[in-house]
Amino acid sequence: MFVLFTTDLKYARSWWANNLGVLLIGRAQAAYRVMARSEATDYNKVKKEILCCLNINPENYQQTFHMKKKKEEKSLRILLQQLPDLLEKWLKPQKVSKVELCNQILLEQFLTDLKENTQPWVRCHRLKSSTEALCLAEDFDSAQTDNYREKAPRSSTPQVGRENEQKET
Repeated sequence: MFVLFTTDLKYARSWWANNLGVLLIGRAQAAYRVMARSEATDYNKVKKEILCCLNINPENYQQTFHMKKKKEEKSLRILLQQLPDLLEKWLKPQKVSKVELCNQILLEQFLTDLKENTQPWVRCHRLKSSTEALCLAEDFDSAQTDNYREKAPRSSTPQVGRENEQKET
């Protein structure tokens, strides 16, 4: 709404960020106020910070899309109205190619199928491709395996050999 209003009035983009601050309330205003003065004059940085603070991002829409719906949201008509909206906000099909769309879906499925301990660690890096996710998951699993080996108890003499020695005497 702000962008439409300022564009229609032909305000310069440099004016936007400086005057947006007085219109903000709540968490958006708090996010704006903690920004450095040099960043608070850049509309794109202000917008990005506010959207992040309000948790308005594709990852949040993706989680909401996959999440179990509350009872009041399970009306068939309401559910069918909400799902396409969430899907569009998550995948943004109007802004990406078919290949990018397929890669997003492939990445999501790959992340879903990862081991329980690997999945959160890989997800927190917010990767853009399944290839990046694969490398990170392999590194994480390798580190976990190495860590497990280091903590495993070691004995100086194998027990199997001692049992055989005692049987021979």
